[in-house]
Amino acid sequence: MERIDYIPGTDYKIIQNKTKFSFGIDSILLSSFANIREDLVVVDIGTGVGILALRCHKLYKTKKVYAYEIQREIADMAKRSVALNRLENEIEVINVDINNIDRHEKVDCIITNPPYMESGRGIENQDKSKLISLYEKKLKLEDIFVFSDKFLKNRGKLFMVIRSNRLIDMVEMARKYGIEPVRMRSVHSFSNTKSKLVLMEFVKSGGKNFVLESPLVIYEKPGLYTEEVKGFYE
Repeated sequence: MERIDYIPGTDYKIIQNKTKFSFGIDSILLSSFANIREDLVVVDIGTGVGILALRCHKLYKTKKVYAYEIQREIADMAKRSVALNRLENEIEVINVDINNIDRHEKVDCIITNPPYMESGRGIENQDKSKLISLYEKKLKLEDIFVFSDKFLKNRGKLFMVIRSNRLIDMVEMARKYGIEPVRMRSVHSFSNTKSKLVLMEFVKSGGKNFVLESPLVIYEKPGLYTEEVKGFYE
């Protein structure tokens, strides 16, 4: 069942379908973590329902966002959300596998909330759309760095959220393609729990000047966001 919601921290609307796919807090944290300057060209890899493309456009006044989504039905939802906000000239949703893109203008930034889970690990969700969204069936972690190597401008930025247990894999792959990790923030459900997610910023051909930021804690107590996270939603 589709419904229309407001995107946290904005006056934009978004179409979601809870039985298929909808955005989670990880996309809100990632788009708030990104430090994208105004009037830049951005690629959103695996846009899903369009949350990152729409929220980044609002927060950072992007010049153009190319939002790629491999699943046709979900890409259609994202297109309708873009039209709902009358942003067809600023955000282009494209139903394509990024591994099949041979030509593309060089872009300033890439942002992505990729499938977290390696195929063959854990119990895979049987719903096809969620399976593709959560597991590396159609988009592998390395695919993101291959695309970034090809189409990011020199000194361009890549922003990503990923499971903490994939951190070493991610850094190894990034450096393989000349993309240097420069900033990281660990995400914790509570102040006394282990990190399950990390927010990462990379720079293509960047120097080795890494910054580890203070942890981001989501909940003050069960059901109550911390003041910082409340600010992302207001």
